[in-house]
Amino acid sequence: MQAAASRPAGVQRHRRSDRINATPSVGAAGDLGLLDALPIAAAIIERTAEGNLRVAAHNSRFVDAVDKSDCTALDWNEAECLKTGPIAGLIQSYFDGTDTSGELDLHQGEGVASTFFRLKLAPLPKTRSSGQRCLVSVVDR
Repeated sequence: MQAAASRPAGVQRHRRSDRINATPSVGAAGDLGLLDALPIAAAIIERTAEGNLRVAAHNSRFVDAVDKSDCTALDWNEAECLKTGPIAGLIQSYFDGTDTSGELDLHQGEGVASTFFRLKLAPLPKTRSSGQRCLVSVVDR
């Protein structure tokens, strides 16, 4: 004869920190905390009231990814890729709501020296001092 499994009589109570629905607020973590916690290159891009794109914050992996690209601007807010071209078009379309996928594959260089990047956008909540914001993640494939 097999013995019945012993189970506790009461319902197990979890501590509050063990509950899945107890997620921290992104606003409380701060932009730099969010970016530094990511294992990939990432930046926060804001669209100003005039419609210009601006790099609000970035992590060190993002600097490394930009160094591998064709971008030569000393001030990223003045970079041509944020004014015209496929990256600017993707971000502007994403903010306008016409491109909800928010993905772009880029190829730079020739032959064995070529580099493939994938950009992915994700929405971020607005802050009091900024307009629309998104998280740009860059994967060097």
